[in-house]
Amino acid sequence: MWDTALDGLSEAQRQHIGECMTRRELAPRTVLLRQGSKAGCISVIVSGRMRSVQVARDGRESSNVFGRNAMLGVISTMLDEPAFASLETLDRTVVAQLDRANLLRLMETMPRLSLNIAMTLARFGATSVQRRYRAEEQTPLQLAQVLCELATLDGAGPRGEIHGLTQQDLAAMVHASRSWVATKLGHLEALGLLDYRRAIIVIPDLDALASYSRGLWQPPRR
Repeated sequence: MWDTALDGLSEAQRQHIGECMTRRELAPRTVLLRQGSKAGCISVIVSGRMRSVQVARDGRESSNVFGRNAMLGVISTMLDEPAFASLETLDRTVVAQLDRANLLRLMETMPRLSLNIAMTLARFGATSVQRRYRAEEQTPLQLAQVLCELATLDGAGPRGEIHGLTQQDLAAMVHASRSWVATKLGHLEALGLLDYRRAIIVIPDLDALASYSRGLWQPPRR
């Protein structure tokens, strides 16, 4: 998403934005932002992975995982309002941060940056709606879609290895119970679409799982 924010800017403009940012290296499981607190800055993932965690009033937890180039804390920073989700690192992570004052100043002097940020916020809204519909589906296709997204993040292995996420983490991402996730992982494993071990998911053929997530996959003939 950060690449999208910089799209169409000159090299000099990109360099100037970079000079306004501060880099931080964070240990695994470091809380970068707490739900209900103002972000105060946008955080761009340079390397590693981060997880967002949103806890509803009834105690239900929703989660998502982000990799390299993800731009986080944008809504809270732009509106100067409390964040609706917490952010924590999954791995050793490096982020580049741009505080609100500098962000607004840069947007005033770079119209293209303003347009790109507006498009990014629109995509956030569209993704939120898509995830809401996905949460209502409660099918193996839903879980397969999430696994495909995770397998393409920074840190995924050449075969599509997903490390460090528990069944409970996945359950929070698809708005389901841990037992539901365990059952669906077993179903996908029985089809040969993944190999599940404790906190490690190996996807031997990402294209096959992606086809399955769209309802297009056909089991091989024997």
